Parts: sequence; structure tokens; C-alpha cells
Amino acid sequence: MKKGITLLGALAWFLMIASLSSIAVAETIEAPSFNEGDFWKFSYKRASLGYRSDTPSDVTTIVFKNGKFVVNETTEAGTVGLVGLGAAVPGLREDLPWFQFPLEPGKKWSGKIFNNKKWRYDNYRVEGKETIEVPAGKFETIKLVRERDASGGSVTMYYYSPKTKSSVKARTLQGGPRGDNTEIELLEYGNISQRDAVKIAPPAQ
Repeated sequence: MKKGITLLGALAWFLMIASLSSIAVAETIEAPSFNEGDFWKFSYKRASLGYRSDTPSDVTTIVFKNGKFVVNETTEAGTVGLVGLGAAVPGLREDLPWFQFPLEPGKKWSGKIFNNKKWRYDNYRVEGKETIEVPAGKFETIKLVRERDASGGSVTMYYYSPKTKSSVKARTLQGGPRGDNTEIELLEYGNISQRDAVKIAPPAQ
């Protein structure tokens, strides 16, 4: 009888560990699948070195509508000039490869963008798991880093959560004495069909 109880206890322990493991971020993260009406609300703050650093946060809402990302109700994501915002949701900025799925620690890739009349090269890497707390909650994430391969280039650290299908936080540190530091944090996420507060206008033509 005692042996049976011991086996039952071991089985319960095994099931508990398996359950906890399923909650944690997997070693390999596949690309997310977006549904019509998925939305994310981010705070966006910029602090200019050498200038004022108390700029108030802007609030940016991104919605997946008709197969496209729509930013702040009327602006199509492809026209958004905020580089730091590109790290918010996979596929938001197609000109920069912020995400290359599947994601796994140690993975590296590169990309380039034509900016200010010259090509600028970026190196990306996946570092590992981190727990990040933002206004939207506490999330198990995987940390990614983008480094601009240039003198005085920028570094962006961003934390992707499979649960939100987005980064929950991203911080860009610019090089140079007057570079801009930017930070975004996830305030809210979900699906528009379950929420009436966000009203989405048709994409700009």
C-alpha cells in the first residue's frame, strides 16, 4: 500500500513539473499566426541625449486588419518611420528583419536598410529567456538584440513573448553625444472583437 502511495506521489510530481514546463517559454519559438482584430497598445518614449529627457510617452495602437497592420487607426505600418516600433510586432516593418523564426538561443542573422543616402547594416542575435514586467503584466520572454554595424551605431534590446505574439518591451540606445534613446512597453493586448474601446478606421489609401 505504501509503495502504491509513493508511486502516485511521484506521478503527481511529474505531472506538476510537466505543467510548469508548458507555461515557460519553449526553447524554439515558431512564428505567430495573427487573427483579424488582434491589437496591441504600446507606450513610446524618446529621450534625446544632450537635450531634454523628460519627453512624455506617446501611445501607439497597432491592429491586424484585413491582412495588414494598421497603426493608430489610419496609418499603414509600412509608412511608419519609427525604427524602434518595428521591433514591436513581427512583420510590422518588412524592411527590417527584426524577427527570423524559429527563434532559439544563439541564433544570428543580419540585414540592411538604405538610410540617409547610404546602406546601414544590422546584426541580430537571440540571447535567451527573461521574465519581463510591463504595464500589461508579467511575461516569460526571449531576449533579442540588434546592433547597427557602424561607428556610433545603435543597439536595440527587445523581449518577445509568444503569449502576446509581440515584444513586450524594446529599448534602443543610440550612439553619439546627441543620440536618441527610445523605449516601448506593452500596455494592453487582445482582440478587437472582444473590446469596444478601440475603434479602427479603414487603412489609408
